[in-house]
Amino acid sequence: MQGLNAIFAFSGAALGRRLDPIFNHNYLIEIDGLLTGGFSQVDGLGGSIAVEPVHDGGSLGGARQQLGPTTWNNLVLSHGVVELDTLWNWYEATARGVIKRKNGTIILLDRKQVPVSLWNFKAGIPVVWTGPSLDAGSGQIAVERIEIAHRGLEKPDWIRMATQVRAMIRYGTGKESLW
Repeated sequence: MQGLNAIFAFSGAALGRRLDPIFNHNYLIEIDGLLTGGFSQVDGLGGSIAVEPVHDGGSLGGARQQLGPTTWNNLVLSHGVVELDTLWNWYEATARGVIKRKNGTIILLDRKQVPVSLWNFKAGIPVVWTGPSLDAGSGQIAVERIEIAHRGLEKPDWIRMATQVRAMIRYGTGKESLW
C-alpha cells in the first residue's frame, strides 16, 4: 500500500507518537526445531543481487542494468563455550563427510520477549568453526564461532503481516507491546 509510511509519519507527528527501532540484543536462534539460545552475536543476515550491464546493439542510451543471481552472506553465530558441544559436533560431522543440512530461524524479540521479526534460513551447513582465544591473563569468557552457509533467507508473510498489525496498534495506543 503506497503512501502508508507517509500517513503513519504524519499521524504519528500529530499524535506525538513514533515507532522506535527495536533493540538488537534480544533474540533467539532455533536450528532444526531446537532453541539454541545463548548466542552473544549474530552476523551475516543479508544478501545481495548482482547487477550486470547489458549492451544492446544500436542503443545510444548506454548499457541497461539486468539483475543477476542472488548471493547470501554466511551466518556467523558466536557464543560462550559451554559443556554441550552441539554446534561443534555438527561441524565435526560435516568435516568428516557426514553432511546434514539444517533449517533454522533467528527471532528478534522486543523488551518484553515478544517476537517482532524473524528470518528463516534454509539448508544451512557449517563451513567454518573458530574456537576461543585463550589468554590466561584476560579473565574473559571463552567464545566460539560457527559460520553457516545456507540457501537463502526468508521472512514469512505471516510475520510481515503481524509486524504491520503490531506497528498500527503501537501507533494507535502508544504502548510498547501487545501484551
